Amino acid sequence: MNFAWSLIWRGLFAVLFGCLALFMSGVTVAVLMIWFGAFVLVSGIFATMASFQAAREHTQWGFLLFNGILGIVVGVLTLASPSQMAVALVWVLGVWALMAGIFEIVAAVTSPWVVGNKGLLAFVGIISILFGVMIIANPLAGAISIVWLMGAYALLVGFTLIVLGFKLKQSA
Repeated sequence: MNFAWSLIWRGLFAVLFGCLALFMSGVTVAVLMIWFGAFVLVSGIFATMASFQAAREHTQWGFLLFNGILGIVVGVLTLASPSQMAVALVWVLGVWALMAGIFEIVAAVTSPWVVGNKGLLAFVGIISILFGVMIIANPLAGAISIVWLMGAYALLVGFTLIVLGFKLKQSA
């Protein structure tokens, strides 16, 4: 699977998660945690796959790999113990989004595989950082607010990744 398709699949899964979070926000926290765990796990798998593709093409791959491993670890931990992870949801979500944003910006700045589209990947990184800061700054926000923020974040990032993936497919 090439890098463009991994972005498209990450984006599609993010859009699915965003729709579920926004339109079914009355679900229990445990169900939300399972959705979140699946979303982060799949995103981590595709970021890791993209890092392997970048390594084969001799481009910057380290930040993609670290971002992928981080997503896989957070996803597995969340799926293994959703109720315990619900207690740590605010901090885990905020730190994950903040770190993912930093790695996405670094990848946009340093990686040649997004030539002409660096702005879109940097935009995903900025959105991720802003989302992480908002969550960390207000950890006592209501559960429904967090669900809506997660949904909006996932939709915005998902659609942006899909657009970036198709732009990269067209330029290949």
